[in-house]
Amino acid sequence: MSLKSLILILLSVGLSAIAQIAMKAGVSGASTSASTGVLGSYMAMLTAPKVLLGLACYGLGALIWLRVLSMMDVSQAYPFVAVGFVLTMALGFILLGETPHLTRLLGAGFILVGVWLVGMR
Repeated sequence: MSLKSLILILLSVGLSAIAQIAMKAGVSGASTSASTGVLGSYMAMLTAPKVLLGLACYGLGALIWLRVLSMMDVSQAYPFVAVGFVLTMALGFILLGETPHLTRLLGAGFILVGVWLVGMR
């Protein structure tokens, strides 16, 4: 795997992780009261600036991912998407104040070992 491919993969995965955090922050602040109904709740969430930022990050990440797929085998690239689980979890701990649990940390470690093994070729 070339350095360029790795950088693009990590950029795409990083944008997806940032998208998750932005959307979580956006829906946490959006008005979702029962009085607005289901449609009103979804509209409030979809128009929240942080949710829109998250969707934009997803879109940009998808465009970068298309470039990755044009450069390498999907069977080698796709396992790196799992790094996004670990990154999203870490950002949740850091930025959202979520509590790290031992089982989650162990699972993240297993994911990273697995990605490393697949990436070795």
